[in-house]
Amino acid sequence: PLCAGGRVALVGFSLGADKAFRAAAEMPEVGAVVGYYGPYDYEAFIRHRVNRLLLALAGEDALHWKDYLERTSPLFLAPKVRAGVLLFHGAEDRLVPPRQSLTMLKALQKRGGKISASLQIYEGAGHNFVLRWARRSAERDDALRRTIEFLRRNLRRDGRQRFDADARAGGRPAAS
Repeated sequence: PLCAGGRVALVGFSLGADKAFRAAAEMPEVGAVVGYYGPYDYEAFIRHRVNRLLLALAGEDALHWKDYLERTSPLFLAPKVRAGVLLFHGAEDRLVPPRQSLTMLKALQKRGGKISASLQIYEGAGHNFVLRWARRSAERDDALRRTIEFLRRNLRRDGRQRFDADARAGGRPAAS
């Protein structure tokens, strides 16, 4: 409750981006969502990742989960997300195609109003480009810088709160 005036942000990487959107759709206190290379449209994702023969041979349990994932894709939750959203994806992502983020961006933009939604695609970057700490990259550094700026903008209610040592120690955010 003392953090950013009671608002929180969710940041998810890959499958974690899916989870961030699911939570944001149910939690009005979420003020910002940052999704890195996430799967958002499971119908398209399953078509891309799963061999048709495997689907034809899949048992009832597997088909039940396939149907569940398709019905509850984060894509369909986009209208319920009231937070600002920033998406990142690598153009060379072979695990989760960049089309996933483009499709999600379009769904988020249909929300209307003043709720922001944007996408940054990095040429030459693949999946997990931010979490590969052993190899720093300009893309990773840029994405982290953009994330911090986005969170600062979207978590401030009046633009005047700042966080000092007292706030980190459990006190209230100091007004500037």
